[in-house]
Amino acid sequence: MISELLLILSEIINTRFYMVLTSIFFGSMITGYAGFGGGLLVLPIVAILFGPVVAIATIVPVFFVGLVPSAIQASRKSDWREVGPVVFSSSIAIFVGLSFLVSSDPEIIKNLMGTFIILASCLMMTGWNYKGKRNFFSNIIVGGLTGGITGMSGVPGSPIMIIYYTSAQVAPDLKRANILMTGFLGMFLTVLGLSFRDIYTTEICIYAIILSPIFVIGARIGQYLFSILPSKWFRKFTIVLLFISGLSAIIF
Repeated sequence: MISELLLILSEIINTRFYMVLTSIFFGSMITGYAGFGGGLLVLPIVAILFGPVVAIATIVPVFFVGLVPSAIQASRKSDWREVGPVVFSSSIAIFVGLSFLVSSDPEIIKNLMGTFIILASCLMMTGWNYKGKRNFFSNIIVGGLTGGITGMSGVPGSPIMIIYYTSAQVAPDLKRANILMTGFLGMFLTVLGLSFRDIYTTEICIYAIILSPIFVIGARIGQYLFSILPSKWFRKFTIVLLFISGLSAIIF
């Protein structure tokens, strides 16, 4: 058993592993600072190296495990009247979208992933806000669109959901809690859906276990940077990184 484990480790710890580790570290810093955006940065990089399905199966569990402490805190602050319907419709759409994800050409998925991330960075750059009605039906629609994008392309923290929550006239802490909670539960549903399709191999599980502590460290650093760096500067830097990351997924 130990010899088999050592053999697997010798095979997976290579140049690509260190590239993934580095991207996870910087992605977790962004997530720790802003509460979102890290997965959007990391996924295209890992998809270029391993393909989109393996990338999603590896990265989503890492972010899920790393966000457990933050999610516990967010669960106490979240507005469940808004988060509940979003997650409900998102869960249905995620499982439908995953069927498309696992059965489609990886190149198509990678291009979809890159396109959604570029659109997200452009929307964030314009500073556009949702000014329509906020009720049960709008929550259901946003959840469905969010889950569909997440399931089809593996992009966590859909820009639609992020813009919807950040446009609300509520305290910043509540916005961040709603985003974190919805994204966290979406990740759980994605991992669950992929598990039903026998995507997880021993190598992917080992990757996720090794990378999870790196995420925790990076997220802690990001939380510290939140207290010392101007948010406008960090936001612009993140948007540029997201745009480059999305473009890379399409080109390479």
